[in-house]
Amino acid sequence: MKKKPRINIFSLLFEILIDLALIGMGALLYIHFLVYSFGPVGLSPIVINLFGSKELAVLVISGVPFVVGVFSLLGTFFRLIKRAGASLQSK
Repeated sequence: MKKKPRINIFSLLFEILIDLALIGMGALLYIHFLVYSFGPVGLSPIVINLFGSKELAVLVISGVPFVVGVFSLLGTFFRLIKRAGASLQSK
């Protein structure tokens, strides 16, 4: 007998929360460094020199968590659709 694929709602909500937190963190880092500073923290000149310009450094620093969060969120939704389709087929 095959086990039915189950969707655990708390696990799904936790994954979505983590993904949205990554997306929000990337957006907040971009806003903090280029649009409006939330506090007295800035980019180190070493980081700016490493990437060549402040804009590129901010795009890399804020873009990595944003892109990881978006891809993870898309993966979560596709996994949810796949499990829902598998549970409908098994009925």
